[in-house]
Amino acid sequence: MIVNRVLSIQAAGWMTQIAAIIALLLFSTRRHDPKPTAPPGRASWSHCALAVCGAWAWRLACLFLLASLGFHYSIPDDASRFYLSWGWYKRPYLITWDGIWQGGTFYANGLAMHLIHDPLAAVRCVAVLFNLLALLGVFLFTEGIYRDHRHSILAVLFAAPWWIGIVVGAGTMPETPLVGCLLCGAGLFLIGLSATPRYRSLAWWAAALCFAAATSFHMVAWMVLGPILVVLLVYAWISQRQGGAFRLTTWTWFAAVSVSYCVVWLIGCWVKFGSPFDAIERNAHSLIRDSGITLLSARLSAYPRALLHNLWPLLPLVLFGTVWGSVRTGPDRGRVRTVLTTIGLGLGVLIASAVAANPDGHPYTTVTLFSMALLPIALSPLLYLLSATRTHTRRQRIGALALVALVGVFWAWDNHALAMRSLRGAGGPDTDAVAVGTWLRAEMLTPHLLDLGASAPPVRVWTDSHLKDLAILYACGLLGRLEQWEPDTAPVDSMQQGQYLVTDRDIQNTKLTLRFKVARYNVYQLGRLAPGTMLQNAGGR
Repeated sequence: MIVNRVLSIQAAGWMTQIAAIIALLLFSTRRHDPKPTAPPGRASWSHCALAVCGAWAWRLACLFLLASLGFHYSIPDDASRFYLSWGWYKRPYLITWDGIWQGGTFYANGLAMHLIHDPLAAVRCVAVLFNLLALLGVFLFTEGIYRDHRHSILAVLFAAPWWIGIVVGAGTMPETPLVGCLLCGAGLFLIGLSATPRYRSLAWWAAALCFAAATSFHMVAWMVLGPILVVLLVYAWISQRQGGAFRLTTWTWFAAVSVSYCVVWLIGCWVKFGSPFDAIERNAHSLIRDSGITLLSARLSAYPRALLHNLWPLLPLVLFGTVWGSVRTGPDRGRVRTVLTTIGLGLGVLIASAVAANPDGHPYTTVTLFSMALLPIALSPLLYLLSATRTHTRRQRIGALALVALVGVFWAWDNHALAMRSLRGAGGPDTDAVAVGTWLRAEMLTPHLLDLGASAPPVRVWTDSHLKDLAILYACGLLGRLEQWEPDTAPVDSMQQGQYLVTDRDIQNTKLTLRFKVARYNVYQLGRLAPGTMLQNAGGR
């Protein structure tokens, strides 16, 4: 039923977008209608700030809604990064244990755990700030391409309800800060092109630092940064020939700052593992080991299909906006072509990496950056439609505005349905494990059934799956009061008197007493029940 509802909403959204495109073509091809003369940037900076804050509030409301429905994460890496951030908090490091996972996620969340002693609250605060960073990146990126506050506001408002940003940005996944940093960097660089000399250098320094920060979160930023710097090198060469400000010397220091973290990481891997490229090689081997040798056709199509999947609800406008922005004359055509070239090269690099090894296990998150980068270009026809009706009758202007608003309504509705589908989709965390973790958190904060005083030993978690362990740890969040038991042998002999054991196993041991049942999990305690005490059901199914 959910799938049918999503498809019906998408069909209605497609029809509305096609109607908007037809209306735009009709308005823009009537010869007696003058071209729109509305000056760009009519919206004030206060309007821009209000739009960003409103979009941020919308996204936070969606995150709160998902959390109230029991959603914690949809990808196991999220829970893993939460647990590993706790490890960084306990013992900070620069280079991770394998060199494959970049350290930015652990730096940010581990530092937050140091400042906020509730680990789950700490990562939620970081996620809140990263969501603001992503929306700010969409605004600056759109501003850099089109120099039009109205366009930037429209892009931010459309980015707010995007389901992939909400689902991936709810926890510790690196895609949200990666997208925010790269879009901020690209936007600041483009803004610097038209800035005064005083602010130009400041914008470019900030852009380079944003690129460097992005590379600290995920290897995808490394792969995309290459095409970005190549395109900028070509631009620097053309600019120098035409007397422009972005010269080869500027490109040199800009590229050096942008790749600074990559250089530090490679040197650190060289010192730690004996080879600067050891982690990259092992990452390729791990992709093959985990997924086997997939068909060449699957490797070639994985990232394009993922990009199509992300953009599917807005596909008519994406296709039309891409062609429209590339061929339509105007001051922004060169910047649009530059962005599309960079996206094409970046997607080519990802496809080449998939052919060499395998695509990432969650390709739709990997191409989130390209999805967000195409959003302003997809929305350009809508803004032009609103501008093209300024010289028409009031009824035509109201009709165009209603059409654009209807596109936005269907877009938000569709994304809400997709977010709910992701909440209920397969492949997520074990719901019973999440229920146990939530119950443990409530008991630890306000003891009701468990005897968890200040001196009580940590609750031990022992299941038949590492992913279930992580689900319980993540949903509880109070990692200092939990411990994960990993050995294959029964953990009873190493337990302390009165310590609790949460497990999905039926343990037959005279030293343990079954105290509660939560969903499909048993809660044992080392020691015997007091006389007259009965087994309780703490809730769950």
